[in-house]
Formats: sequence, structure tokens, C-alpha cells
Amino acid sequence: IVHRDVSPKNIFVRVDGTSKIGDFGIAKSERRMSRTQTGAVPGTLAYMAPEQAVGGEVTAATDQFALGIVLWELLTMRRLFKRDTEMATLEAIMGGQIPRPSRFREDLPKAIDDIVMKALHLNRDKRFRDCAELALALEDTLAELSIFHSAARLSQYMRRLFADTLAEEAT
Repeated sequence: IVHRDVSPKNIFVRVDGTSKIGDFGIAKSERRMSRTQTGAVPGTLAYMAPEQAVGGEVTAATDQFALGIVLWELLTMRRLFKRDTEMATLEAIMGGQIPRPSRFREDLPKAIDDIVMKALHLNRDKRFRDCAELALALEDTLAELSIFHSAARLSQYMRRLFADTLAEEAT
């Protein structure tokens, strides 16, 4: 299944520390890809791969590019392609000028920088084979850097972050 709208609004982090992709309203099976309307390209423009933005064939590599945008933005706390107009956003996507996240985060390890840039490669054949390979690359790199992560750690953080809300819901 190709989601076609991987963006922050469709990524959910649960209190138990698991992450989920939601809103499969425009998802399609890779075997039955088509546009929803003549000339319409479904999805959130600022999170589209170049091939999707121009109405080309979308594949799992297209979703990976969108996830790469989300990772880039999480690391830099900046928007990658979003501009004042849709045309300017499209030009940014198609322009191929993607700065490395380390340009804005000097402390970012090169290995993480490289992973994000591979996910954002303009040539989809040079991206990771699939999102599982991307996830494993991230996990391996974090382990090599002794950066500890787990669903339990994320759950602990989420419970601290939303302590007031969780307490209200419990009553």
C-alpha cells in the first residue's frame, strides 16, 4: 500500500510509545495506482516527492521521500519545501536543492545526515529499498552512536509531556 500523504498531520505517537500512520483515505495499492480526479494529485504538497508532485507514478519510495521530509524537519525545526504559494512550493520540490540537515544542526552526526539525504534522493532508485531498510539504518546508527531509544523511553517521555491531560482523562 502506498499512503500518498505521509506528513506530520498523519503521524501519531501514542502514549504507549508506538508510532502510527493514520488517514489512509487516499492510499492505494501499488497494483492499482491512479489519480483520484483528472489532473488532481492527492496529498499534502509540501510533503510530496518530485514524482508525486508532477502527477507521476507513486510507489513506496514516494512515501519514503515524504518520511524523509518529516525527519529533515524534525531534526532542523524548519520547513523544507513549504513556501508562501503552491507554485513556489512546487518549484522548491522540483528544484533539487535539498540542504543537508547538518547545515542547520552542526551537532548532527554525519551518519544521520546521510540517512536523511538518502531518503530524500531525487532519484527514487537511489533511496532505501523500503521504509523497513530506512528504519533499520536509523536503529543501527543510533545504536552505534549510543543513543538509546525504545517504545518504553518514548512512552515515558509522552507521559511526562502530557501528564496534565492524562490526569484529566483519568478522572
